[in-house]
Amino acid sequence: MSSDRLPPGASLRQKGPAFTGRPFYYNQCSRRLNRAPAQSSGEFCMRWGLLVIMGAIVFAIAGLVVLLSRVDMSAVQQPGHAEEYLRSKITRAVIRRRAAREDIPAGPADRETSMSLAEGKSVYDANCAGCHGPDGGTPASVGQGMLPAAVALDSNRIQSYSDRELFSIIREGIRFTGMPGFARTETNDQIWDVVDYLRALR
Repeated sequence: MSSDRLPPGASLRQKGPAFTGRPFYYNQCSRRLNRAPAQSSGEFCMRWGLLVIMGAIVFAIAGLVVLLSRVDMSAVQQPGHAEEYLRSKITRAVIRRRAAREDIPAGPADRETSMSLAEGKSVYDANCAGCHGPDGGTPASVGQGMLPAAVALDSNRIQSYSDRELFSIIREGIRFTGMPGFARTETNDQIWDVVDYLRALR
């Protein structure tokens, strides 16, 4: 006979010392097991277990909120080298993985022609120059005030992306960076025109 099972006629009060150090919900389940059918007892114990788990999750979330409330959320305070390094590495890895998995359409037949470049500049001036600057090489004041700041589009950091990756960045955007996605406002051909225009900035 298991040491945790009460002998006939015994009560939990008589065997109280054996439960010393047990969690409260364990004692509640044990009492229920001695007077309720097996199915309802199991449900009762499961509910207590879920309550304990939910309580632990709530306390963990509360602790996380307290920790995050101490983080400086200012967009003026520039990030440290470690934060900037991790952010850039993670961003590049996410973009490469996303571009490799996305169904990216082929560009139009007139890519990299004078007409494509002119259309790309027109779309750029209307949507991108406000942050990245009119020439793409010197971010505007709005872009400089972002965190992370808008980058120079003629830099090696941007030009090292593949055409597919640039297309993905423009179409889908990058969350938490200030870079919007233009999938809802520009056609795929227009986005390819912008990619061609960015290549011409090199």
